[in-house]
Amino acid sequence: FKDYITSPELSSSTVTVTNAKGQFSSTLAEYTMMACSYFTKDVPRLMRQKNEKSWSKYNVEELRGSTLGVVGYGDIGRACAKLAKVYGMRVVALRRNPKLSEKFPYCDVAYGNDAESLNRIMSESDYILVSAPLPKKDVA
Repeated sequence: FKDYITSPELSSSTVTVTNAKGQFSSTLAEYTMMACSYFTKDVPRLMRQKNEKSWSKYNVEELRGSTLGVVGYGDIGRACAKLAKVYGMRVVALRRNPKLSEKFPYCDVAYGNDAESLNRIMSESDYILVSAPLPKKDVA
């Protein structure tokens, strides 16, 4: 864990450093659904129309029936998948061990973490959530 601490003083101190796993999963899941809705409902267009006081009609899309791809089906990914299912979305996940997803009811399909699976999840998804942990080899 000390590999992730950027402050040399903190790294060498006796202060106990922990993570807050699961603490913000529901908040991040809500943010994810808000971000998906931002694009689905075309919020920039709504804001422009508001500023211009021009309310022209347009087709408003729904999240229902679209697909959320989750790269990293840990605590955050599962919390997002749970909300996505409430919205009527299909959920596909990319994780190291796809068999672990069989016990979670919110994932329709789970793929492995190889390049072919990544390409597959990208092609199937309307929205992508990346909630995978940072690999040690990528830490500077």
